[in-house]
Amino acid sequence: MKVISQCFTHKHGFQIVFKGIHVIFESYSGIRIPAQAVQTDPETESTYVWCVTAMQLERKDVTVIYEDEDFAIVARDSAADALREGNTVVVRGHELYEGKVMG
Repeated sequence: MKVISQCFTHKHGFQIVFKGIHVIFESYSGIRIPAQAVQTDPETESTYVWCVTAMQLERKDVTVIYEDEDFAIVARDSAADALREGNTVVVRGHELYEGKVMG
């Protein structure tokens, strides 16, 4: 967060005039997903999520633009197989692999 104000010197010392204060927050635009869904490939260090598509697991590469304990925001991508709003992402599981049938 950045706070911007105007400061002036005065004959009797230093004076801060709070005139037109602007508070600037960083903003992010993308797809919000649970932070636990984001995985990192140990070989390439690329990030991805597992999605359930037609009852099968599908790996979708993502670019994380913001992350905290609870959620991550990933960049929107125009590729046909990219993560989209409404996709079902997997937040935990074991022995996950491309094409695994989910039931």
